[in-house]
Amino acid sequence: MAQMDNVIDVEHVYKPEIKDANKISIQPEVNATTVQRSPVDYAITSVPVKNYAITPIWAVKGDNAYESEPRRFITLGGGTEGNILARGAAGFELNEKNLFNIDLGLRGHNASVERSTDSSMKWDSRFYSTTATAGYEYKINSASSLLIDAGVESQVFNYQTTETSEFNTDKQHNTLASFSARLTPIQFGKFSASAGAGYEFFNQKYRTSLSKNCNEGIITANAALAYSLGNASEIKIGFGFANVSYSNGIDGYSNFSLRPHYLWHDGNIKIKAGLYVGNLGIAPDLGFTYRLSPKADLYADVTGGETTSNTFRNITAANPYWALMPNDAAAVEMKAQFDQLSARAGIRFAPVKSMEFDINAGYEISKDRMEFAPAPDSYAPVFFADGNRLFVNADVAYTYKDRLSLRLANQFNIWSIDDKQIDTEDVLWRPILDLDWSASVRIVGGLRAGADFRLQTFKDKKEYDYTRPATVNLGATLSYTLNRLPLTVYVKGSNLLNQDYDKYFGYKAPGMNILAGAAITF
Repeated sequence: MAQMDNVIDVEHVYKPEIKDANKISIQPEVNATTVQRSPVDYAITSVPVKNYAITPIWAVKGDNAYESEPRRFITLGGGTEGNILARGAAGFELNEKNLFNIDLGLRGHNASVERSTDSSMKWDSRFYSTTATAGYEYKINSASSLLIDAGVESQVFNYQTTETSEFNTDKQHNTLASFSARLTPIQFGKFSASAGAGYEFFNQKYRTSLSKNCNEGIITANAALAYSLGNASEIKIGFGFANVSYSNGIDGYSNFSLRPHYLWHDGNIKIKAGLYVGNLGIAPDLGFTYRLSPKADLYADVTGGETTSNTFRNITAANPYWALMPNDAAAVEMKAQFDQLSARAGIRFAPVKSMEFDINAGYEISKDRMEFAPAPDSYAPVFFADGNRLFVNADVAYTYKDRLSLRLANQFNIWSIDDKQIDTEDVLWRPILDLDWSASVRIVGGLRAGADFRLQTFKDKKEYDYTRPATVNLGATLSYTLNRLPLTVYVKGSNLLNQDYDKYFGYKAPGMNILAGAAITF
């Protein structure tokens, strides 16, 4: 891949504050989530700018991490395939109640990449992302805070299409911005309340053949009120609202929802009974957990509701080379995904300290799920269709102090859609088998090494113009932190087997590439 995770371990770290550290259990205990799966496309994938790593993405707690360490760092890197990385972040504790963070970043590539339909032909792939975010926290008390976040991201890139016209561009410039304010749960008697509101903006400067003028504004609001019935039960109701608007004839939408539910637990059993009620429909909101032992849980969840807003920024996160596929010649209709059912059951267990397993299986029924149609050597047409998914997960995570970390995420999916727009039941861009493995080890002193491996298989249908090849990506990282200086030097390789696979559906990944650089805290 031309871009890489840019995840580098450093000894002298930006150390986020850990609240109530004395309450953390040192005994093996199962968690609600054990393994975080990497996104399908994790190199140049846009992330919501308000969540863009206020703390360093490589920050890990080392043996020499002290409260008095400075909360500032800068990293610079470059490499083959035109890879470039620059980032700086700083955190300031103005006083005991006021905290401020700022984060600036640049990453990108300029690489010669094979065309999706003809490996003998290449195109010059360029993608640069510039980000700036800031966050402010006002601590109301030891348990509640007011959080304010703002950010902007600029994406400049090109398409592999060879045809250009007034309505058909070979270049693009996306601008994303966001602002949000949130009040974490605040307690008053037996009641607790939380609330938040935000605004997100997206602009796509150049028009593609299938898209209208791509301006998007999103207003969101949410609130929750809970009442404690005692030590073992709670009643809670959540409210959510979103208004998505567009320019030049694209139909927007508004969604609202209520999530009333009842929670009960007695130490070994946890029960959640509730509903999702909104303008898109009604769905269950049920959960059950049974503690087999202090180291093992059985669990089952049956939920639903609006889970994903099919917005331009979320489509860009899935595939930045998209273009809308109109339902008819007159209008383009944007929709929100609604899950009529999302059910899973499984077991979590921790046989030894710091080792966790999570094995589960489930089934999903979704309406208006985002999909991409095959269109090689062009834009990636996006459409929305009803679909189902059957899945099985088997995840393993293990850590030993700060010396060893192992993560194995394994997933098997069966996808289906029912779409009359392009008359297909096949999902060609989502993975069937998805293995996401990574390991890192502290060899000695400040010397660390890591490796990651990604394998994905996709449905192969010869009758289509294009089917996605399997992803096989092996990466490795080596870093060294100087003993007396807050400096880390690193080198990271990606696609070390030089395999032919898609970075995004219809867009090939570059071959073997290397990124090297340094990070310093001060």
